Amino acid sequence: MYKRLCLQSGILVTAKGTKHRGTDLWIGGSNAPTTTWVRTTNLVYAQAPLRIAYKFPVASQIDIFVNAGGYYALGIAGKVVWKGKTNREEIPDKTTKFDSFGDERESFSKTDAGLGFGVGATYRRFSLGLDYEQGLVDIGALKDAATTNHRSYKNYYFALVLGYRLK
Repeated sequence: MYKRLCLQSGILVTAKGTKHRGTDLWIGGSNAPTTTWVRTTNLVYAQAPLRIAYKFPVASQIDIFVNAGGYYALGIAGKVVWKGKTNREEIPDKTTKFDSFGDERESFSKTDAGLGFGVGATYRRFSLGLDYEQGLVDIGALKDAATTNHRSYKNYYFALVLGYRLK
């Protein structure tokens, strides 16, 4: 039984992100201008997963496995870029950039943690699997409590995982 039970861990570099699009209508007049905008968020983490896996042998040198556990991640890089274009020539287009994990009011928390599980198959030293992770930490709380804007961001992802086991 213990040969079928194993611990999976490592250090991963993961990239997560979003792209939001919207339109804002300016206040005033019957022909008020509008701004169309795109906000692209890129978050790069050094991540340490820790999972317990169980292998089910199905043929010679072929196993099916399931795993579950948690992860801790630390933000190491990333940018947030906001680009706005207004439908009036007298209002210039605007681009704003800042570090994803910087000190700006709208930047994100550097730490993330969550739960994950996966399924897959191994053949000799090679593995192929599907993973899902759900963040438990709100990484997007605004740093200025006086604002009326509230947001909540939690990371999650699906992944196709290719692996090679060292022996």
